[in-house]
This record gives sequence, C-alpha cells and structure tokens, in this order.
Amino acid sequence: MTRMEIEVELRKLAIDAPIYNIDDKINEQFGLHRKIYVYGAGFCGKTITEFLFSYNGGKYKPTYLLDKNANEKTEYMGVPVYKPDDENLTVAFKESALVILAVWLPLRSDFDHLRDYLFTRGYRHIVYPHSMVWRAIVACISEEAFNRDIYSSNINDVIAAYELMADKVSEDTFLYVFRSHTKSDYEVFNNEIPGQCTDLIQYFDPSVPRKKHINTCIDCGAYKGELLDALGDYYEIEKYIGFEPNPANYNILSETANMHSSRIKDIVILPLGVSDQNGFLGFDLDGINSRICETSEDVIQTVKLDDVFKGSNDLAIKIDIEGAELRALHGAKRIITETKPDLMISVYHRISDLWRIPLLLKKWVPEYRFYLRAYSNSTIDTVLHAIT
Repeated sequence: MTRMEIEVELRKLAIDAPIYNIDDKINEQFGLHRKIYVYGAGFCGKTITEFLFSYNGGKYKPTYLLDKNANEKTEYMGVPVYKPDDENLTVAFKESALVILAVWLPLRSDFDHLRDYLFTRGYRHIVYPHSMVWRAIVACISEEAFNRDIYSSNINDVIAAYELMADKVSEDTFLYVFRSHTKSDYEVFNNEIPGQCTDLIQYFDPSVPRKKHINTCIDCGAYKGELLDALGDYYEIEKYIGFEPNPANYNILSETANMHSSRIKDIVILPLGVSDQNGFLGFDLDGINSRICETSEDVIQTVKLDDVFKGSNDLAIKIDIEGAELRALHGAKRIITETKPDLMISVYHRISDLWRIPLLLKKWVPEYRFYLRAYSNSTIDTVLHAIT
C-alpha cells in the first residue's frame, strides 16, 4: 500500500469505529449457549471466571471449570473444577455447552491441538475468545476502550505517529493494532501478527537495532523479575535497577535477584512506584494487573526517575506499569532529553498511547527512531522501542 492509501485506510477506520462494539462481539460469540465451561484453572482461567461473574449481570457465569490437573472437590468462586473426561459430565451436557479456552495459546496450532483433545472427549463448541480476554484484562484499566470517538478526534496524530515508524514491521504492527481497536476485533493469534516470532525476548528484541553498549537497565514495573531473567541469560548488563511496588511481587523479585547476583555485577530493587510526582498514590494490588488507582485505599510511594538518577549514561529504560506509562515518562523528561536512553515502553494499556507516546518522545528527542512490536495475542504486550 502507498502512504496515501494507508492514510485513507486509517481515516476510514477512525470514522467507522463507532459501528463496532466489543460487547456485541462477545455476545455474538457466546450466542444462545446456556452452559459455559471455562477450560483452565490457572491465572488466566480464574481471571476470565471473575470477569464472567461480573460481566453483563453474570449472564455468562460458568457452570464448570475444566482442567487436566483438577483434584477432587476443587472449586473456584463456588464453581466446581473437573477434569475434561470426568464421568460426572454427561455426553448431552458436553455437546450443548460452550467451552472457553482460558489458557495461553500463542499459536493457532496450539488452539487446534487443544480443540482436538476436547473434541475427542465429546465437547463440540470450543472457542478461544481473544476479544473477551482483551475486554477482561486490558479494557478494565482504561475508559478509552469504550470511547469510540477517540480515533476520529485524534486521526491526524494517529497518522503522524504511523509515519514515525522506522521499519516495515513497525508500520504493519501499527496498522494491526489500530485495526484491532477500531473494529473491536482481536481474533488474531500471536504467530499471525506482522513480523512476529514467539521466541523473541520481549524488551530486548534482537530485531531492533539498539545501542551496542548498555551499562544500566532500569526496569519500571519489574513484576517478578522476567526481564531480569532475560538479562541474566542473554545480555551483559553491569547494573540492573528494578522498581516494583506490589509487596507480593517484590518478594518474588527479590528471590529472582538472588539467583542472578553472580551474573550481573550490581542489582538494586526498590519497593517503589514510578510516576510524575514524588509522593504517595492509591494502588490496586491486583497481582499481574496491579496499578496506580487513586481511588484505592491501598497506597504506595512513587518517585520521579529524574529525582532518582543523576549523571547516569548508557541507560536502557523499560516501562510497563499498567496504563501509567505516560506519567512515568513525564517524570523522566530530564533523563530522556539529556541522555537519550534506549526506551522500551508498553503502549497497549491505554489505546491513545499508541500515538501519544511516540509523538511526545519525538518532540523531546528528535533523533529517536521508533520500532513497534506486538508480542502477544489481542494487542497485549505491544511495546514501543525508542532508539537513537
């Protein structure tokens, strides 16, 4: 497609966006099924179960959870957990129920394999609801998910941000993400995303031409140490500094740091949040989605990166903090403008971050080149790499 054709498509997607509604898509996918099974009793399964209890007045509350490793008398939120071939589940029941696959399936072949496994056990209606996963995990963070006018009112910024993308993969990824949002259509498997590879290291993607030497990695939203694991296994970094305000996650992060203390010269982990102010903010302690939420009764201490780091160079900064990325960037404006660090910023929690963040960074540092990569289904884990 030519630049002109792409601009025309972006404008059309923005104008047509109000036609599409993610809740209509979910209702259409569930159809008239009165019995809902959720396959998977791990984190994803429990998250989807909680969502279904609250969604649409509990209309799609699951009858059972299914899991290969279910134990006797296991339940979650009062919903019994069975093995798929449990003798208590009748043939008629299996044939009439809708099975929602609530497990991580990055490849379409993974879905096909699990679907075939369940089909041979009598289940006939099996779906992997990308759109519902996005609705349950991401849309709950930002009201932007339900503002269908956000696209047309910002279309010039959208086009300007698209034009900043530095390679074909980034351009294709931008279009994929924008199409998904405007059409409320997230039914794409990981290996079907433009330029995607399932074995890439998310924040230090080898397809992104970054600096040859990085002395210090700053990890904002360190969670349990996934990036620290990748650094220890694949990259030579002299210093790692991680910020993780969730106490439960921080304890696990500390254990991860202990495992890498002999491989990375200097590791510092701090039980702090990162924002555009030094102070205390409300915080929702919700496991993987824990985030700043000023109405929450729980409180964390936050800091500005500009007030923590003085005279630092050769930096790489990763920010994945559940929708507060833009605030954290404003709190790091001096570091960014003076030292031009490599940046890896999550841009999927708030829809407008897809265009607002690259435009802001380009204004601050005209030398930045932008590489956009999506690492999971449903636009989840879309990361903007800013490199000089």
